[in-house]
Amino acid sequence: MGVEEKDRKLLTSIINELATGEKTTNEITESQKSNWITVQGYLESMVNSGLATKRHAGNRAYYCLKGNTKYRHDTYFGLPLEDEKVKLLRNIYAYITQNWEKEKGKRPTQMELHKISYDINKDRQLGIPFGWYIYGAIAVLATTGKILENVALDQKVKECADKVIQKYIHNDYSWQTKMQQYRQEKKELYLKKEQILAKLYKKEFSQELYSDLDLLFIKASELTKNEQDYKFFNIYSLILEDTVKQRLKPIENNAEAYEVKDEIDYSFKQIWELIAMHNFKKELEEYYTHKILEEHFGPHINEQRKIIQALLDEMISKLKYDGPTDETYLKLKTITENIHEKAKENRLKEKKELTQEELFKAIGR
Repeated sequence: MGVEEKDRKLLTSIINELATGEKTTNEITESQKSNWITVQGYLESMVNSGLATKRHAGNRAYYCLKGNTKYRHDTYFGLPLEDEKVKLLRNIYAYITQNWEKEKGKRPTQMELHKISYDINKDRQLGIPFGWYIYGAIAVLATTGKILENVALDQKVKECADKVIQKYIHNDYSWQTKMQQYRQEKKELYLKKEQILAKLYKKEFSQELYSDLDLLFIKASELTKNEQDYKFFNIYSLILEDTVKQRLKPIENNAEAYEVKDEIDYSFKQIWELIAMHNFKKELEEYYTHKILEEHFGPHINEQRKIIQALLDEMISKLKYDGPTDETYLKLKTITENIHEKAKENRLKEKKELTQEELFKAIGR
């Protein structure tokens, strides 16, 4: 088969996949057994030519054929949102931006916009869907749209916004606003996350760090109630402790030490993203049905689990154990094998459900 014919067939396969719904580059690469860069190139070309659309959710991009998606492109996880709520939020973002800029001489960050909007929504009971995600409170509507020039807001909402802006205006950095809100709302899960990150950044790998991780995972387990996630939490502290003992502490070379440290930081952030997804989904139960939340969060949570599984496998592969009788080695091996087995079961279940759905469609049910 010539190169052009091979490329044409791959492009056709990508289009056929997108016709069934949204996909990430990784999902298409895996199903087509193709090169990631090649698939990514085709997807971006399709977006640039107007054939496909692209939306971001967390750290990933999702592609779909244009006009063939039920997901919004201006909300987190593509969640639905009434036009009146969109209009209200756009006006709130604009009002905050204009007044923050007058006071500070610069525009607020996305984090600051979300944090201030959250307080306004809570104080005025506006009923706008908000939840706590990776960096705390965010509205379902992204702040990245065009900022309105003419603001149309109720006077009481404006007065509330002025008061909230003054509460945060003294902060020099957006992370200070974030931490102020964590404490204000007494969000133990998020405060514990910050304590762990502070220790990781300072390379304080003491028993206190592992105790903090245990406490975080206890709270996280209450959110997820998922067997695979429990195993991730159980295994992570063991892998981290052994990574520090075997790979970080013996290293004198600063470049190597920073490389290992970056791996550790990245691994925790991926675990935290999974926890934050569960938390965001849980808090949005007030605004959306279970079916909508499963449709919009399910694929992202499963994708994040795959990322974490691959990450933990890679971390384990770099560790050395005495052999098959080593207690830690046996525990890690058992947990990872169980996780892989569960992942296989889930894939078979998804395939079976898809087959049943196609059958029902064919017979008109």
